[in-house]
Amino acid sequence: MRDRRDSRRVLLVYANRGAADMAFRSELESIESAGFPALKTIHILSRPPDDWVGPTGRLDTERLRSLCGGFSSKAFFICCPPIMTSGLIRGLRAAGVGPGRIHADYFGL
Repeated sequence: MRDRRDSRRVLLVYANRGAADMAFRSELESIESAGFPALKTIHILSRPPDDWVGPTGRLDTERLRSLCGGFSSKAFFICCPPIMTSGLIRGLRAAGVGPGRIHADYFGL
């Protein structure tokens, strides 16, 4: 999207254990500042350092709903460990999000 200068709005909710686990942090910041796509990244840490000022805890469906302002007319691209993926998909489906708007990659840790 960056290379094609796609101007769509993208919210990346990036959940990690700690700040050191955030892969590509500086690249994401660079993409955000360039404006293509219109990227906003929200980092959530389950084991934050003492000086962390961002969101903490685990990502679940209700938190996702709050962060993205509801589920209406949005597509979801999920890439996380299998248990988290399954939980998010179940929650999205229970909230009425159709399967055509949910896309997932599966991987193991």
